[in-house]
Amino acid sequence: MGLHNFVPMRAAVVGGVLFSVSCIGTLPAKAITVSSADLNAFNQVGESGPSVITSRTDSVIAKFSTLFPMLNGYQYADIGTAATIHYDQLDNTFKLNVSNNNENPWDFSLILNGVQYATTTIANGSSAILSATLLGSGTISSVAVRVAGILPLGDPNNPSETSYPDRNAEYSISAVPIPPALFLFGTGMIGLGMLAHRRKHRVKPRSISLS
Repeated sequence: MGLHNFVPMRAAVVGGVLFSVSCIGTLPAKAITVSSADLNAFNQVGESGPSVITSRTDSVIAKFSTLFPMLNGYQYADIGTAATIHYDQLDNTFKLNVSNNNENPWDFSLILNGVQYATTTIANGSSAILSATLLGSGTISSVAVRVAGILPLGDPNNPSETSYPDRNAEYSISAVPIPPALFLFGTGMIGLGMLAHRRKHRVKPRSISLS
């Protein structure tokens, strides 16, 4: 291979690398989530009250028989844990999957480091991903999920009173699977750059005339 053939191929490979890096820089930030150890540590936080954790494998199933009043007329309960989850500009979107296992539609909020993020209403039998995009880099030291709803008042000591609702809030929390590394996208672009070079510089057959 002569020098005049080598230089364009090198340029094509370098171009492929530069192009792939620039594309990765414009892709959405990758997600971070809880580890199995963090999930296993989830428990009721904040207000003290009865709660039952029925599973601690790849998800946490919480059942509350008591919820606590909020200023807006809602009643709520929190479940969470201390954590050590580092993030930076490339991995700064935190996600948790929440499933509502109760007959009431509940409002669910993600709470990171004591800050409450977007609230999502989840109906019975449905799931949703709670997410929050953090700025810069840092450490998530606490993770919690709040369940809240407006419940009519009633007498819990009088089971025959129809205005007293089912106050149980049952839901499960699980980690969101992280997709494969975006590096595959970059290597694919390198391959496309080399393929384009080979097609462009393919040796064409020459016609020979006999005299």
